[in-house]
Amino acid sequence: MKFLIQVFLITLSIVSFAKDEDCEGLVYEFQYSSDFFNGLCKDGLPVWGEWYYSGNSRGDYFIGFFNDEGNRWRGTYHFGGGDYITGESFKEMKSKNDNDYNFFGRYQWENGHSQIGYMIDTNLSGFGAYLFVDDPSGLERESELGVFSHGNDNKSYLNGYGARETESETYVGFWKDGGLVNGDFYVEDNNGNVSRYRRSGDYQYGPYSLNSSDRSRYNNIMDFLESGLDDLTNRMAVIDQHIDDYNNISETYIAEYDSLDQDVYKNKNSVYDTQLVTSTQELLSDLGYSVGKIDGILGDKTIAAIKAFELEMQLEELTGAPSEELLIALQLALRSQNKSLVQPGDQEPILIATGTGFYINDKNIISNHHNIENCVYQTDSKENKLSLLVADVVNDLALLEGPKKTNSISISPNPPELGEKIYVSGYPYNSDLKSFMITSGNVSSLTGLGKNFTNFSHTAPSQPGNSGGPIVNEYGSLVGVLVGGIQSAKALSVDLESGEVEGILPQNINFGIKNTVLKSLLSDNDIKASIRNPYFTKSQKNIAEISKNASVLIKCYGFYE
Repeated sequence: MKFLIQVFLITLSIVSFAKDEDCEGLVYEFQYSSDFFNGLCKDGLPVWGEWYYSGNSRGDYFIGFFNDEGNRWRGTYHFGGGDYITGESFKEMKSKNDNDYNFFGRYQWENGHSQIGYMIDTNLSGFGAYLFVDDPSGLERESELGVFSHGNDNKSYLNGYGARETESETYVGFWKDGGLVNGDFYVEDNNGNVSRYRRSGDYQYGPYSLNSSDRSRYNNIMDFLESGLDDLTNRMAVIDQHIDDYNNISETYIAEYDSLDQDVYKNKNSVYDTQLVTSTQELLSDLGYSVGKIDGILGDKTIAAIKAFELEMQLEELTGAPSEELLIALQLALRSQNKSLVQPGDQEPILIATGTGFYINDKNIISNHHNIENCVYQTDSKENKLSLLVADVVNDLALLEGPKKTNSISISPNPPELGEKIYVSGYPYNSDLKSFMITSGNVSSLTGLGKNFTNFSHTAPSQPGNSGGPIVNEYGSLVGVLVGGIQSAKALSVDLESGEVEGILPQNINFGIKNTVLKSLLSDNDIKASIRNPYFTKSQKNIAEISKNASVLIKCYGFYE
């Protein structure tokens, strides 16, 4: 591994791509010296794509975006040996909190170890975190978090405030060269109990109960660590979003490129009037389809929204293309929707349904679209009206604005993982139970019904009224939005002669909308939210408290059909 790191340091400096006028538009196996490039070029420089270092005997390659100078910017560098590193590459040394660094990102070793943070090339330098798999040092470390620096042996060590987590305990204090310094430090067990110890030379004394001064110092250290971790996870989330964007761009563009003449492809947006595209985007957005930014550019999300509308209209051919005929259809659909909201006579709206939502920041609430689609207006439990900002019909999400609230739920930087433990909460059967409830289960599948890849399945019991509630992991961070479940019990069977499906579905199949879909909705609408996993897992009691404080009962007022 040390050899790989040393070679990587050499590779980092070889990043520049001199302008080549022949590199324009989408190119395949464009040769530059002994290297090859697949992707998009503009003005003779790479914009995004795959760079293969053919002169490198290991077979290294980079996938991602390039900056205006043709240097690697955000993406993933793959080593031929199986390690890879994702992040931002810099040409100049920078400084944060008096620690120099020239790279920020996440390094993943083939053996399972990983690190995230500020680095000098591949060594943590400044705030970071390290996750161990089968710690070879004999210290039984599972993770470390805090301020790192590296020594002459080309390894990084905790040097400053930090925490080391083992299977049974977490050690918190001030470190030097990977060891706790003389003086006080703290140990927290798996039950959340914290004790103070004192180190003097080779001797260790304690445990001691925490007095008010101890508690204050311990909390200050933990606040510092949590704040540092927030910085890491939020910054990494931006990079990961760029990676997701790259994957979406490359899949869409390359598929189109395979079927179109290159000259037509390069000018695909020029055949559509900007105003036509803008009007289409505005009408689709009013109808609840997520189009991304309303900018007059026929991007991937606008094309997908058009196809979703065409599918809902049961058209035989899904074109994804704007047209005058499409505008007329959109206007008629919007007119029909607005008519359905007209109050019958002078009748006052009444409470017709309840659901659950949760705060994603101090004023914005997330819920299911189906919770509010038939509402004349909607309120929280205190009858404060909640304004609808964005309705995403396709993904069954609604973005609302409510009164200011200090408690919100952070979003996990990671999507739900198969088998991980999750918690579901909300206000089921509110007319009868009138209370907040929380249940637990596991992620049972990474797809929903009909292989819907925007959804996932889980085993946490959920009931009517839970819909729109948060699904959080063991860290108390959001991995999904509850969308519904199938509770009845018979096995499905197919009659081989008639082809008809018989029986009913198995019990306790519940579904959630992945947090990646929510993050895309928030990004499209410039809504800020905290994206992080706290460093430590939390008890069910703490998770219940986090979920309850951020959740809101949504009351829908309208008319029965």
